[in-house]
Amino acid sequence: MKKLALVIHSLDALLLDEGIKGGANRLNVELLNQLIERDDLELTIITQKSHQTNYKGFTNFFFFEGSIYTNRESVLAEIKSYTDAHPDVTLLFSDVLAPFGNLLLQSHSLPHRRAGDWWGIRGISQLLNQAKIKRQAENFHPQDAYGQKRLFLTVSQTVKDDYVRYFDLPPHQVNVVYPGVSTAGISDVLPVSKPLVVGMVNSRSLNKGGLLFLMVMGVLKLWGPSFRVRMIHPQYQKDLLAQGLIRLFQLKNCVEILPFQADMTPFYAQIDALVLPSLNEAFGLVVLEAMASGVVPIVSASAGVAELIRHGENGLSFPRNAKIFGTLFQALKHFLNLKDEDVLRLKSQALNSSHAYTWHAFTEGVVHALFPQEITQKANALAC
Repeated sequence: MKKLALVIHSLDALLLDEGIKGGANRLNVELLNQLIERDDLELTIITQKSHQTNYKGFTNFFFFEGSIYTNRESVLAEIKSYTDAHPDVTLLFSDVLAPFGNLLLQSHSLPHRRAGDWWGIRGISQLLNQAKIKRQAENFHPQDAYGQKRLFLTVSQTVKDDYVRYFDLPPHQVNVVYPGVSTAGISDVLPVSKPLVVGMVNSRSLNKGGLLFLMVMGVLKLWGPSFRVRMIHPQYQKDLLAQGLIRLFQLKNCVEILPFQADMTPFYAQIDALVLPSLNEAFGLVVLEAMASGVVPIVSASAGVAELIRHGENGLSFPRNAKIFGTLFQALKHFLNLKDEDVLRLKSQALNSSHAYTWHAFTEGVVHALFPQEITQKANALAC
């Protein structure tokens, strides 16, 4: 039987019911849930010491003392001692950097990108992140200090290309495994709203493109057909720039600001399209969830999830470069001028496309990448 030790930083933080959960958190929860259900895998969870020693009936934990971020060397030494005592176990760090074992990572390469910022200035990211880049590079050697060949798993071809380019990793040691969708989805798309409703999930981070989005919608208000905007922005009361843009472009009557949504289902049900104008996005799980609810994705081409979008068929994509204002403007203007039947077609194709991406398929991809020989042997045995 395959033996896997999954390293997650903190089980308590992972399963906390309160607060905003990003894509990385949801990926780890879904991976954990899928792995503990498998009967072909002997699983151990390695995590920070916790009062929780039973998770859905699963009790096979190895706890380390302290935080892997503040007590990194001692924690890694504890994990290494575990693997030394269990040489037949395959080790996988999930969203945690380490100089040994296999890594399942998402956004750790993004500080290296040489994409321009909003004003087209290149190299800003590297200049501001040199120390972080140097620390990260220590964890991306094809072999660890013990001569063991390593595998790197990531959530998009976009990030794989980053790993190969910036860390000089052999392409065959970097596997892409697309995340899944955790919503139940719908059986059919909802009718087109009148006027069309465009949604966005924002934070105060400039990377997410919320201010850019509001500026574009402000100009569209002067040029194009009517619309409504629903924006999830938990930090809106502190975001003076966003408030200023809404006043400047007189968007108050057509933009609805929403707080954190513990359940995203009603939000998806009340929008026709979801915009993701991020400068850098390892994947963009919110887009896949929206597609599973029959929502048209309008996505920056620099986001990993754009790899699932066929422009004009199951959504729209636009270049994220120095001319981003114009490219996003044109994409949204195009969408807002579509006929109802064309919007319904895009909604339907988005929904159909999402069916291929499940958490079961994601977990199968992870297991297959880690244990290709065992799976091949099993397939050959069945063929005989």
